[in-house]
Amino acid sequence: MLDTTYDPYEPEHCEGIYCHLYKGEDIWAKLYPLLLSRGYRLRPRYAPGWIPSWTLPGNEHLRRSHCEDALGKAGKLLDATRLSDDTKVVLKMVDSDEADIAQYLSSLSDDATNHTVPVLDIINATSEGSPKMLLVMPMLLQFENLPFRRLGEVTEAFQQFLEGLVFMHDHNVAHRDACWNNLMMDISKVIPDGYHFCFWDKQDGIEHKIKWNERWTVKPVKYFFIDFEFSRRYSAEEDRKIIGLKCQDKTVPELSSSVPYDPFKVDIYHLGNVINKMIKVCCILCCKCLLKYILHQEYDGLELLRPLADTMTRKDPVERPTASEAYEQFKKLTCNLKKSRLQRRIWRMDLSRFDRLLVRYCGMSEI
Repeated sequence: MLDTTYDPYEPEHCEGIYCHLYKGEDIWAKLYPLLLSRGYRLRPRYAPGWIPSWTLPGNEHLRRSHCEDALGKAGKLLDATRLSDDTKVVLKMVDSDEADIAQYLSSLSDDATNHTVPVLDIINATSEGSPKMLLVMPMLLQFENLPFRRLGEVTEAFQQFLEGLVFMHDHNVAHRDACWNNLMMDISKVIPDGYHFCFWDKQDGIEHKIKWNERWTVKPVKYFFIDFEFSRRYSAEEDRKIIGLKCQDKTVPELSSSVPYDPFKVDIYHLGNVINKMIKVCCILCCKCLLKYILHQEYDGLELLRPLADTMTRKDPVERPTASEAYEQFKKLTCNLKKSRLQRRIWRMDLSRFDRLLVRYCGMSEI
């Protein structure tokens, strides 16, 4: 049972605000014993009785910014180590509805077209003062944090995202947030030494940069959908309409809190707008001011996908393709591409000509 006398906000032998857990981290500290009993170890920062390493005798010379246990992250997500094989995993606090959908999709892992994140374990944390379930998932990386460098790397990614969307829709699941931050990449071959959960571009979270491989050199690379917080699973006979505004990309024309809309066509728009963001100047709604839009252009060299993006983001949802139709259009656009075309360099638009030369001939990293 959890030691309720332990208060993570009052660590001993320490003074100052940086010697305390951030607001929102305390639940993870309280869950430490439960998770350890289930075979998952959180970082030392969350262990009972944590004393910041930079305050220990003999460490007076250490700066807090040089200590890994100073790195905190409050929220629904946290990293852990699976003790059975020393693998890094991610834990997410979810309600029962999200847990059910994630577990249902993960149970269909034998289907090669399933590109939803695998659920490795589910832990019931309600007995430990949390109203949530904990999903245990692989540690992935947002799909475009590392730059794409070849056309074939992009086509490989969107082939899987489109195939995954077809899979979800065929199983009557509308994702409802198939947007930029919910599209992930498996890092096992791209960043074989891993990365730190708090700073993805650092291996140790402090000073050592990650070492990464171009996707083209380690292909195939796997991609996944995550985050089923807003997702909805329908029965085959059920009317597939919904209301609600919650999602990352609110530029979808039909989104409404009062007029029902088809969430499956919203998925099409969302993924199409991700492609838009990759290939051309497009409008992204600015969260700070609903009256302003940000013009964004990510890569050159991806004009091949423009017709698909335009079709998927049509204003009238009735005119948008189904997931299967969008996938078929993608295959027609890419099926005849020769290897020489697929391995052609593409560049982020903000990379100067000089930097491109450094990347091409000197192996410079773009991160």
